[in-house]
Amino acid sequence: EGASREARAAGAAQVRTFQVDVADADAVQAIADEIARDWGGIDVWINDAMVSVFAPAWEITAAEYRRVTEVNFLGTVHGTLAALRGHREIVDGMIAAHRGRVFNTAGDSVIAEFASAVEATLCAVEIQQEIGRRNEAVPKAKRLEFRIGLNIGDVMVEGGNLFGDGVNVADR
Repeated sequence: EGASREARAAGAAQVRTFQVDVADADAVQAIADEIARDWGGIDVWINDAMVSVFAPAWEITAAEYRRVTEVNFLGTVHGTLAALRGHREIVDGMIAAHRGRVFNTAGDSVIAEFASAVEATLCAVEIQQEIGRRNEAVPKAKRLEFRIGLNIGDVMVEGGNLFGDGVNVADR
């Protein structure tokens, strides 16, 4: 409840807190899905689950070290991934709206193909505008920001994949 009070005092119009085992990726994603369904997406994700063990190091058990690591590290990772998935929905939706297609992903990167350079450019601008709008309420150090590169080049299509210098340059 303390985090809710602080957020409201800072001017947040709507705040919702959840109690969840942040070391459980499925539980964190379920909360993120509920937020997306009820509120349209996550604007700010705060992992306030920092834990520690207050004892001399020689008295702390391996199980206690493990749990502290799970909550602190995995909580941050799972929360970030849930927020990133929400941003991916924006990116994927904009790509589709501009008649593009995602043909490859790796981690947090996306490689998309557009038949029109104009549509690709408009898509990139609109993605940055929407992500920027979402980031307005987020402290700069906690924002998810994305770089977008555009490349025009010939590609070869084989099955559902693309090959060639146009892809290789864009991938870098």
